[in-house]
Amino acid sequence: MCKEYVVENGEAYGGDVSLKYDHGRLYIWAIYSLGKVTKVNEVQTYAPHYDRRHNVNLMCNYQFGMDRSFELSVRWNYGSGFPYTPTASMMESLDWSNGLNTDYINQNGSLTTLYGGLNSKRLPDYHRFDISAKKRFDIGKRSILEINLSVTNVYNRNNLFYVNRITSERVDQLPIMPSLGVSCTF
Repeated sequence: MCKEYVVENGEAYGGDVSLKYDHGRLYIWAIYSLGKVTKVNEVQTYAPHYDRRHNVNLMCNYQFGMDRSFELSVRWNYGSGFPYTPTASMMESLDWSNGLNTDYINQNGSLTTLYGGLNSKRLPDYHRFDISAKKRFDIGKRSILEINLSVTNVYNRNNLFYVNRITSERVDQLPIMPSLGVSCTF
């Protein structure tokens, strides 16, 4: 009888330290997280794809104007690289279903990936800086119009998302991305 499942156990350790300053119009928040996650199955011990050792978030928010209707916010995020399974090599795999009659000289095989150790490498570190500005307009007694302008990844950092194993093409996460939003509540 063949087992159709793998039994795994895991351990997760970590902690957070946060500092917060909130006075009047100014709000500052700093958080550092340290973590380690491992999984163990019948074959190996490895770090799962979501094991991030270090994570830092720094946020600052300030409200302007007599009625505090204008708000400026900035956020910087840093994260150490996630684990991934590297490519050990690529090779051609031939179809031998015809046994000794296989035309291995003229046959085009298919590309096969040979993998390295499970999640034995780490992606590069990640960081980005975001900024947003929000303006509130009171319209009548019960209606509010808000306009929000934000820019994600202000310094346009190329944060790696993945590398295509076949073409070696690098695919990055969000580029610099401005956005404009308008909301009305009544």
